[in-house]
Amino acid sequence: MTTLAEGAFDAIGVGNSDDVWAKSPAQPRKLFHFDPNATTGPKFKPVAVTFDPAHVSDIARISVGRDGTVGMLLADGSILVRHAVTGAYTKIEEGFFNYDPNDGNREPYWLDVFDANKMTTTNHEDITWTTNGYATGGSFINSSATGIVGIDQFNKIWHAPLGNGVEVIDAANGSAQNIGGLPKKVDNLTVGAPNDVWITYDGGVFHFDKRSQTDNNVPAWQPKNMGVFTPIMDVGVDGHLWGITSDGRIHRWLGLRP
Repeated sequence: MTTLAEGAFDAIGVGNSDDVWAKSPAQPRKLFHFDPNATTGPKFKPVAVTFDPAHVSDIARISVGRDGTVGMLLADGSILVRHAVTGAYTKIEEGFFNYDPNDGNREPYWLDVFDANKMTTTNHEDITWTTNGYATGGSFINSSATGIVGIDQFNKIWHAPLGNGVEVIDAANGSAQNIGGLPKKVDNLTVGAPNDVWITYDGGVFHFDKRSQTDNNVPAWQPKNMGVFTPIMDVGVDGHLWGITSDGRIHRWLGLRP
């Protein structure tokens, strides 16, 4: 992997190619955007965020869609969206994606953005998803111990529960299939193009092998040697994989692509 940013970053979101955003715990109300043309100074430039007056809060998680939409799950439980073309910000109230916002055991946990319309969230107990940017209440999938989620263009939701393993859910009917029978908790999961799924698990990085769905002799999760271990990762729809090492540095890996 190639180191592209020094500093203490703790979240990264990849749209496509060089459209990459990050956040830093030292400045939790700012975004940082990758500048591929920067020859001096940091390659990730700070971007001021315009919050809704009712929801001025730290950014807890970020996710970037294939169209450049940046979704931010805020610490107060709401979502803030930065629109790619205009750079304008709009809020999404918690009630549109969390059906039990007053239950302290169902606090918003994860957000994944595919584009301005398609998104999915979890709240430790349930999964919601939308194809209209949560302009109306999202569709509800009853689950349990919900953790990390990622959605692809065909409305497949890849889910790493808080307990163990990975499952893929057909959002249309809620049916779920376990993938690979992993006995331990998955620490990170990211979805790019269909079946381009990456996880960090048991101290390693693994890539989904779709051949496993038709050949029982092929393991579902293939280990990948990245040169460095990136416990935090995100992959764009064009297959560019970015990660953050434990010291907060951002790396880019082109191991499967030119």
